[in-house]
Amino acid sequence: MSRVFKVESSLFTYYDHVNDTHKFIDRTLRIVFVLLMFIGLFIHYRKDFVDPIWYLEPHYLLIFHTILSELMRSYMQWKHEKNRNEFKFTLSQLAFAIVLLFIVLTSINIGWF
Repeated sequence: MSRVFKVESSLFTYYDHVNDTHKFIDRTLRIVFVLLMFIGLFIHYRKDFVDPIWYLEPHYLLIFHTILSELMRSYMQWKHEKNRNEFKFTLSQLAFAIVLLFIVLTSINIGWF
């Protein structure tokens, strides 16, 4: 895909921030999600892990955090990068990851894994 969009691709772009605003928002987002995980753990512990709240379970929080951070990264790339194809490449990587996650999660239910 990097050839199609004519961008330089790197395998791990978790710490490639576009600017200082992106760095601040990314760190804030990570702190908020870690706090949400601890809050979810505390709430589920108080309920003896019976009838958990689905949106406070760690795997849902991690999926939502990944999607939200990649959307934020693509927005910052669209807004501040000189090469406009960077955000398209990031969105295509996100779409691929979502499709792959969907396939894996649905195949668990039919017995492939």
